[in-house]
Amino acid sequence: SVWMFGRSCENIRSSCNISGSLLQGSVQLATSCCDSDNCDPIPLNWPPIITKKNGVACPSCASALDTQCTQLQNTECTGNENRCATVEMSVADSRKDISGSFW
Repeated sequence: SVWMFGRSCENIRSSCNISGSLLQGSVQLATSCCDSDNCDPIPLNWPPIITKKNGVACPSCASALDTQCTQLQNTECTGNENRCATVEMSVADSRKDISGSFW
């Protein structure tokens, strides 16, 4: 498994204080924000890993070497994952796309 951690400034309030998972729990994310000078956000709330399928399915893929996914496959969502989503990450000028179920 690969862990990524970062702290910085944020300007999108809806990106704060969320947690969830993608790709049947194989990708998890959590954010925490605060809004005063030099503040310290609350500890992250990691979602539990739930492997039980829930009846929702989404087209999914993961691409680490390209800027888009071209080979979509149908993935059965698990746990609380009840929405299909596309996530794009940009790290050091390198865009990555992940599609799958999310809650």
